[in-house]
Amino acid sequence: MTMEVDNRKWANRLPPLNLTDASVCTNETNCCWTNLQKPPKITKKSWQDSSYRIPEDDLPLDPRDWTRAHVWKWLNDLATMEGLTVTPDMAEKFPMNGKALCLMTMDMYLNRVPFGGKTLYRDFRLRMARAMSL
Repeated sequence: MTMEVDNRKWANRLPPLNLTDASVCTNETNCCWTNLQKPPKITKKSWQDSSYRIPEDDLPLDPRDWTRAHVWKWLNDLATMEGLTVTPDMAEKFPMNGKALCLMTMDMYLNRVPFGGKTLYRDFRLRMARAMSL
């Protein structure tokens, strides 16, 4: 995720969330819906299967299932990928699991990480939208 800085319209703001990137449907799933067949049934066991994980970070697809370790891994990976400052106390600023992250507002992210809170918030909300689209 990158923030457009050159465009005056979005200066000091995040662009609107593009939910077209949140779709995780496969061609097989789309075919089921267009042919009016039953969609594939997703059980708790299949949900935790590796096929429902985002391949680059190996975190559970639904952030509500994240443990503290998953949250810390997400923080470190995203900070590294986005060029944010990775500090040892970053994990101490988020001593919570995924369900607690769901309750946080953007202001709460910004209070914990002033330079990168918006990025963390948007990435987390995109992951929630992706999980909810299943």
